[in-house]
Amino acid sequence: MFKKIDEIVEILLGLRKFIVMSSLILIGVIFRIKGYLAGEEFVELLKATSIAFMTSNSIEHIGETIRSYIDAKGNKVEEVTTELSEGPDSK
Repeated sequence: MFKKIDEIVEILLGLRKFIVMSSLILIGVIFRIKGYLAGEEFVELLKATSIAFMTSNSIEHIGETIRSYIDAKGNKVEEVTTELSEGPDSK
């Protein structure tokens, strides 16, 4: 039961920016149809949300890349340290 809940939460966290972006577009379309937004305002809304979406995605992926690079470097150092501490005479 908890495993299913964890999977659902993980999926929602992975889609959080997409859900926000889709919601803003949907709200913008509804407001445009109802006449609450002019065409120029709708374009400005889409420009701002698109730039924010792409920026946050880029920052997230750059952070993951840096994190994985640092983790990989740390693992290599630990492996080398272990090999050096054992030495050829330890057999």
